[in-house]
Amino acid sequence: LSRNTEYCQWEEIAVTKKDAQNRTYTEYSYLKTWRHRRIVSTFFDQPAAHHNPQRDPFPSSKFAADVANADIGEDGSTAVLSQEVIKNTRAPWRHVEWTLGALPRKSWFSSMFPSWFPDRTRYEKISELEGAESSIAARTEDFVYVGQGGYFFSSYQATLKGSMFKYFMQYLEGW
Repeated sequence: LSRNTEYCQWEEIAVTKKDAQNRTYTEYSYLKTWRHRRIVSTFFDQPAAHHNPQRDPFPSSKFAADVANADIGEDGSTAVLSQEVIKNTRAPWRHVEWTLGALPRKSWFSSMFPSWFPDRTRYEKISELEGAESSIAARTEDFVYVGQGGYFFSSYQATLKGSMFKYFMQYLEGW
């Protein structure tokens, strides 16, 4: 199992220009984006107005099963695979998407050109996520399931000291 963590955060874009008197200045713009790594916003030109999450409660990780069953015959026979065999198995990963009734959502490309864009996604019933609200992530970090293919969300909650510092910095930035 591979868990890929992404963060919705601000990204600073700095563009250096020259004016009519040939003086150099920098213009800053900010864009909300999803990144697999945290972007440190402390050194932004406007850090208080563009605050990024500082915590990483569930970083990206890979997990191997202790034991797995594999179908080996048409008669329904299975074999038990040990953890050593599982770790040494190199298989391509597949995206898992939770949908109503485990039904695939067809894209325009895959329906027009099925041989060029085959769908390798594994579809699972959304009802199988029942109990996610009592998971460790939900209990300790306030994660909630938001759908759209298995996404979970945990909102940023600033401390009182952090909020006061942010308002002071916004005041200094000219807000």
